Amino acid sequence: MLWWVTCFVATGVAIVAKWYFTTTIERLRQSLLREQLEALALKGELTDLRQDQRSKSRLVREREAEIKRLKSSIAKLQGEIHGLEDEIKC
Repeated sequence: MLWWVTCFVATGVAIVAKWYFTTTIERLRQSLLREQLEALALKGELTDLRQDQRSKSRLVREREAEIKRLKSSIAKLQGEIHGLEDEIKC
């Protein structure tokens, strides 16, 4: 008789344990899936931000080159102006 009670209790514990661990594993899977989706969304945002950074860096380099070109043109024109002023004075 005691053997039957022990088997019944062991079977009940096994069924409850199976249900508990199955439920816990399913919650963990759902949590992992949600975190993976969030990570993919953040990865997409990161990619967009990197592309924006690259385009802004390119614009900055182009503007720096244009400023440098304008400075050299201004210096050249100032040299010509000084040369013309010297010719007028002489």
